[in-house]
Amino acid sequence: MEYLQGQVFEIYSSHNLKRLLGLRPEKESSKAVVDLIYPYLRSNSRILEIGCSSGHLLRTLNKKNLSLNYTGVDIDKYAISKGNEAISKLSLPGINSAELIEVSGTKLPFAPNEFDVVISLNVLEHLNEPRYAIEEILRCAKSFIAIRTLVSDQTFIVKEVRNSHHDYLGYEHLDLPKPKDELDEFGNPKVFIYQNVYNKTFIGEILNEHKEIKKWEIFEDNLFDAKAFDLDNQISNLPRITKIIDGKQVRGLFIDTNQWITIEMN
Repeated sequence: MEYLQGQVFEIYSSHNLKRLLGLRPEKESSKAVVDLIYPYLRSNSRILEIGCSSGHLLRTLNKKNLSLNYTGVDIDKYAISKGNEAISKLSLPGINSAELIEVSGTKLPFAPNEFDVVISLNVLEHLNEPRYAIEEILRCAKSFIAIRTLVSDQTFIVKEVRNSHHDYLGYEHLDLPKPKDELDEFGNPKVFIYQNVYNKTFIGEILNEHKEIKKWEIFEDNLFDAKAFDLDNQISNLPRITKIIDGKQVRGLFIDTNQWITIEMN
């Protein structure tokens, strides 16, 4: 994608590389997803992560000491490049093989059932619609899937507008409109990212179309330590942070309705 250039990585995503290198705390969602998939892991299991950034999940997976085979995909070529460079130099005794590939999660270059476990964290909400990504995840998974995304009782298509005041997020290379010009004549944002929230029923009906699914479940993400979450935010010093308020994750005006979607395959 056009906005995913080096500036975005250096300013906003480089903290994930630091996690991989052990210079920042592991993400709470990384700890949670590894706990969720652990019952389905065996020695030499193959794991695919959609939206891997620089592959920081490897730091958490490594602790399981199962000689795991990890493949991560992402559309951010800079994060992929930096991650592969770091992986080639790291000692990860619990990882048998690791590779990061620049590719879209909606068109994966893998065979059916190629991976024992497929993971996707914080990706579906940024797509214009999630069906193609879900179909690809299901196609590539053999045993188990864990997805983390925004789910609620209704679907909300949310366009988070970008203008020239968002340079701090790493968009200096784009010709961003001034705030007074951020909308076109029809009220549509000229530059934006999606922050969509999906209806549980909508997700459920997509999953129910697939006979290869044995069981699926959607449940609230409360699998985090609030103190660890807040400490991570302080250390990472990101330009925008998520706070924990009354046990909920809050970003600006948003209460992040993060949910886990877990899927067992036949």
